[in-house]
Amino acid sequence: MKKILTLIGLMIIVACSVMVVVSCNNTDWGEGDGDPSLLEFELSEDGTYYSVAGIGDYVGTHLVIPEEHNGLPVKEIGIYAFSRRSESNYDIEALSALKAITISDSVTSLGFSVFAGSSIERINIGSGLSTIRDGAFVEAANIAPVSLREINVSKDNQSYMSKSGVLYSKDGSELIKYPPQKTATRFRISNKVKIISEYAFEEAANLRSVKIGKNVASIGESAFDGAGIRKIKIPNSVKVVDVCAFTRCENLKKVKIGSGLTEISPLTFLLCESLEKIVIPQNIKAIRGGAFSNCEKLKTVFYEGNKEEWDKVEIDAKVNLVNYEDVFPDDTQIYTYSKKRPGNEGNYWRYIFWVPAVWKN
Repeated sequence: MKKILTLIGLMIIVACSVMVVVSCNNTDWGEGDGDPSLLEFELSEDGTYYSVAGIGDYVGTHLVIPEEHNGLPVKEIGIYAFSRRSESNYDIEALSALKAITISDSVTSLGFSVFAGSSIERINIGSGLSTIRDGAFVEAANIAPVSLREINVSKDNQSYMSKSGVLYSKDGSELIKYPPQKTATRFRISNKVKIISEYAFEEAANLRSVKIGKNVASIGESAFDGAGIRKIKIPNSVKVVDVCAFTRCENLKKVKIGSGLTEISPLTFLLCESLEKIVIPQNIKAIRGGAFSNCEKLKTVFYEGNKEEWDKVEIDAKVNLVNYEDVFPDDTQIYTYSKKRPGNEGNYWRYIFWVPAVWKN
């Protein structure tokens, strides 16, 4: 009897393993509709391949990019190809109808702002894609509603992978794109991730909480622009937070910056209208222009250094030729750190169970 039960158990395990392998390796994304030959194509300068330049006269809900056009391979999807930002003529109805796109194995490169302002909800990436240009997944919420929910990558792709619909580099060290219309309200960035790419969480309005992994070293330009996060803790591992990284995070109330950062970049928290409190590390040497512009509710800044160190922090009031009246609102209180009750007058604070608390006079 025990042998029979053991055999049945092994059969179940094997069956489950097969199911897992099938589900993880599945790249059958279904057939497209419409006629892909009606897309707008552009011949390369050397005449050896084509790029997809626009939607052309294509009409359909699921586009499969053809591997060939006029007998030559299709190797690129060009700048603004499926974007409403394009300066060329495009069909708004056709872009609105398109909900899914499958990038064939022949395509090796994605251009800038390829999908901005489109209604595409699902992107399937084939095995050949090896180059994603900076800003390829930049959104255009001012032009049309953000739609992207899911990104899938062929298991045979050697440069990229996806996990739960999120796009990463193949080794998992770079988080490239979190689809902004994912329904999750919480997300934890793996400790494998070292780079959060520019625009990675742009317009992720459903997100309320993001925990950044302890090995992240850099956060790219506009990485969280327009995201729904309410608080953020930047770990000590982060050395670079690029310009506009948290711009327009309208729900963001609390920020703690880790000790690895030495400079707060221009426009980092621009238009964070709900921001109330921020902890700035002792290592900060400069706060660049517009870093806290239009943060009218920012009343409390906790600086982890002393008053003399704070006075040495370089604080700009402009970005290039654009002037900003003040780095902080007029009524913002700057508190410097004092572990023991200070004997002199001024604004001081301390940690109580890792929570900032103001020393009362």
